[in-house]
Amino acid sequence: MAAEHGPADIYDTSGDGIEPKTAAEVAAAGHRAAEAAADFLQALTGCMTPMNLRPVYRDVEYATQMLERTARALSEAAQSINSGVPLALKFGDGEEPWTEARGGPVLSPLQILSLAKTAGGLAPEETTTYSAAIQELKPLPALIADKQKMEAREQSRAEGQELHDELLADMESRSCASCGAAPGDPCTAASGNLTGPHAARRHTSPLAAGHPEAAAGVRRVDPKFLHR
Repeated sequence: MAAEHGPADIYDTSGDGIEPKTAAEVAAAGHRAAEAAADFLQALTGCMTPMNLRPVYRDVEYATQMLERTARALSEAAQSINSGVPLALKFGDGEEPWTEARGGPVLSPLQILSLAKTAGGLAPEETTTYSAAIQELKPLPALIADKQKMEAREQSRAEGQELHDELLADMESRSCASCGAAPGDPCTAASGNLTGPHAARRHTSPLAAGHPEAAAGVRRVDPKFLHR
C-alpha cells in the first residue's frame, strides 16, 4: 500500500534511481534504525565470548544516541510540515532561512523546528508554511542535488578522459618531426623514455586544432614511471 503523500512530498526521486520516500516514511526508517542500534547495544552486552567490547560499545552507544535524536527531529519536522505548522519568515537572528548561506533553499529538520518555535506569537503575514515555501521555490532535495552534482562531475571527468585519449591517438597517428617517431609510435625523449606527443604532432592534428586547450594538456606517461 502506497504511503500517503504530505503537502511537501513533491519530488519524485525515482528519476534519479532512488526509491521515493515520504518525509513520514523517512522518519519511520530513522526510528527503526535507532531501535536496531539499541538492539545491537544489548547484543554487545550479552556477548558470551570474553572480549574487550568497551570501545565498540562506546561507538555504538554514541551512534544510537545520534540516531535517536535525528529520528525524533525528523519525526517532529515531518509532523510540522504535514500539519501546516506556521514557520517564521526569518530566524531568530533576523537572517533569511531560504538561502544558500543557511543551507537552503531547503531546510534541515532542526531549522524547521526552530522556525516553528520562532513563529509563536508572530502575525500571520510574518509566517509561512514549509509546503507553501517549497511549492513556490520547487527546489531539489539536498541529497539529490549533491548526487546530481557528483554524477555531473564524474561525467565531465569521463568525457575529458575520453577526449584526451582520442587526441593522443590522433596525434600519434602522424609522424613526429621532432623525434622521428613513426605513425602509431609514441614520441621519445633524448633519454629514450616515452614522452610527448611533441608540438610538431599537435600542430598536424586536425582534432587538436579543434580542441587547442585540451590538446595542450595531452601527455603520454612512460609506464615505468607509473608505479614509483
